[in-house]
Amino acid sequence: MKKKRRLKKQVYYVLIGLVIFIIAIVGIVKHVKYINSYEYKLSKVGYNENEIKVILKLTDKQVDEILERKYNSKMITFMKQKYFIYNNLDRYLAYQKENKSEKVKNIVTLVNVKADYDWYDEEAINDTDTSLGNLMIANKFYHLSKDFVPEELEAASNQYSYDDNSATKEVLEAFKNMWRKAKDEDLNLIITSSYRSYDDQEKIWDSYANKNGEEWADLYAPFTPKFASSIAGSELKSAGLMNKCGFSLMDINPAFSEKYATNSPVIVSVTT
Repeated sequence: MKKKRRLKKQVYYVLIGLVIFIIAIVGIVKHVKYINSYEYKLSKVGYNENEIKVILKLTDKQVDEILERKYNSKMITFMKQKYFIYNNLDRYLAYQKENKSEKVKNIVTLVNVKADYDWYDEEAINDTDTSLGNLMIANKFYHLSKDFVPEELEAASNQYSYDDNSATKEVLEAFKNMWRKAKDEDLNLIITSSYRSYDDQEKIWDSYANKNGEEWADLYAPFTPKFASSIAGSELKSAGLMNKCGFSLMDINPAFSEKYATNSPVIVSVTT
């Protein structure tokens, strides 16, 4: 009987030892797992619990890159923005450094549309995603290809336009609607400039650059009524999504007309 009791005690002690051993192993594994976790590593950099939750919304690769940086609470502020783009993080920070009074929300917007770059900066230029249809972007940073031709391109009738103007069907319909509403207000609108092919745009810009220099053409050509052009492929006209139209100042203010005797058009842009 005594031998059986001793055997039972030994088995009991072995079981207790085994349980303790298993608990110790589990604890060690959990500890090792924790010290190798992003939560632990980020906390060692200096981020608090709430900041870590924001960072962990990034991909693993992005979190690894954050870990290589020094603690920076400004990064968290940008990450919280609705339209935050991780690849723009350094540009957000650089823009904020140079524009300390600008709101974070505005910085994200400006950088996302590449307003922190110089116009036509080759580093910033991308091909326009034409699969988006009329939602495509065509500007100084998103260029259309040389062979792009918009779909449903239609000629504008002389009722609404000078000769040789065209745009997409949707744009012309929008213009006609505006034309009718303007007519109700005794204003006469007429399209003065519209779709240009890549080659046409290139020739126009080249002529301005040859006359006044490339820097002048880049800076002023897109905005002045007389020299309304941009580098080929960088304007919505090349997509058939913009018209320029003119109306007489006499229609707006007869007194102005009598004083200055002018029929000069005011240029406006119509986009859809």
